[in-house]
Amino acid sequence: MGISEEEWERLQKALDWPGPDQEITQLDQSTSPVHSTFSIVGLKESYKVGEKISVTITARDHNKNLKRYGGDFFQAKLFNSDLKASVYGEVEDHRNGTYSVALLLPWEGQAQVYVRLEHSSEAVQILNKYRESSFPRSHYNGHFEGPGPNKTRISEVVQCNLKWGADGSWRKGDCCCEYKDIKTGTVWQCERPKKLSCDNLVHHSRGGIKRMDLHTPRSSGPLMAVELKNNIIVHWRPHGVPLRFPKMLITDLHYISNDIDEIAGGAHAVIVFTFFAHMAYHPITFYVHEVAKIRQSVVALLSRAPETTVIIKSGNTAGLKDIFQSDWYTVQMNTVMQEMFRDIDGVIYFDVWQMTSCHYLREDVHPGAVIIANEIDMFLSYVCPS
Repeated sequence: MGISEEEWERLQKALDWPGPDQEITQLDQSTSPVHSTFSIVGLKESYKVGEKISVTITARDHNKNLKRYGGDFFQAKLFNSDLKASVYGEVEDHRNGTYSVALLLPWEGQAQVYVRLEHSSEAVQILNKYRESSFPRSHYNGHFEGPGPNKTRISEVVQCNLKWGADGSWRKGDCCCEYKDIKTGTVWQCERPKKLSCDNLVHHSRGGIKRMDLHTPRSSGPLMAVELKNNIIVHWRPHGVPLRFPKMLITDLHYISNDIDEIAGGAHAVIVFTFFAHMAYHPITFYVHEVAKIRQSVVALLSRAPETTVIIKSGNTAGLKDIFQSDWYTVQMNTVMQEMFRDIDGVIYFDVWQMTSCHYLREDVHPGAVIIANEIDMFLSYVCPS
């Protein structure tokens, strides 16, 4: 995966998530959001701004029995709807069915505590099982185009996916065209077209979606913006496959590490990347492999141009709870990214998880305009601190 055994052991320790010591198949034995409770420790009539309150969460199953192990995915916040103010609370798992949260009191006025069960520990066990299996949780299409008989053009659309892990191909036998990136080692597979050759792959798209071609500019980039007054140029592009975007040219999909290798850097260069939402469908080991390649490129960039500003934007909450794109997957990927870059001087980790998890707007994989504005303000404070 491009990392040492020692680092892999450290990552596994950081990713460790407690849970039942056996598979629980009865729903009534799983954690119940109805019967689980929380209480404020030593509740007082009033507090001073800057104090903290402690909250204890007690998990119970659907039979009202106390849980004896941890692993439930709780989220907690303190909020005031009138002020549109909120603060995030880190949940500490005591691995015995109880959890603690410390919440800062940063404003004057009333405040409410909100605790939500995102996933029971039993559900997390299932999420983890499917994440590391060869079961494809996302589907992609490869669009092949080429010459046909009598000077005609023909096209074929086939299924594509990542080749990764001990099981290797998601299709068995001599089924597929393989596209291996020489620098990253990532292998992308597409079912072999019936009429065209593997060299005729032109477009990539997410699977299961049919759209009308309105001949409008693609929202998926690559894009460029120029601001002449302050001499600013912004280049944006999506990362390489796997990627759940509408149909776009395969040549426009670049791996982040390869693009960073092509950047000279310098005091006036700012590199920003985020690498989470589209990775939630694939094994964590693949994610570690990809982050290791990106880190290698970032280290090389900072070696040749140490004045370069490098910012990593974290994943955000999306309010999703299924086996395909649960927020629990993003929590784990955030941990990987932070752990793998924590010792790299010159890299700023821009953590927006807390902002999106405690905001008054409804959680969305694409956060609302208010959140985006806050994120931009925070981002610019790193780029232009003065």
